[in-house]
Amino acid sequence: MNQQSLNGAWQFRQAGDGEWLPATVPGGVHTDLIALGRIGDPFVGDEEKRVQRVAEQDWEYRHSFTLDAALLAAPQMFLMCDGLDTLAELWLNEQPIGRAENMFRQYRFDVAGALRTGANELRVRFTSPVRAAPA
Repeated sequence: MNQQSLNGAWQFRQAGDGEWLPATVPGGVHTDLIALGRIGDPFVGDEEKRVQRVAEQDWEYRHSFTLDAALLAAPQMFLMCDGLDTLAELWLNEQPIGRAENMFRQYRFDVAGALRTGANELRVRFTSPVRAAPA
């Protein structure tokens, strides 16, 4: 089985905000914001109170990649995702490919029809679990 990792340099932003910032995957919004100096560490003192807004927003991640030629020739193609926290929608080259609703499982999305030769873009939108939870 051939594989291509999509870990590494990504970009992220608050959903609807035009500014894309550098991100690291695997990782998360808080760790990416800390690395950029945008927020303090929520595990230090009472900083958690000051960064609560992060959990109340939707966030988007994107990654551009070129598919390895050997993979493109494969009869089946799947995107495997671990730890999508928690509510996520995924698009590949502007085509919806799936949803996630549980961080504690692996997801497998059939992407054969959405991949193309040359540049591809994977986008993941994380919905705020704080806002999505029933009151």
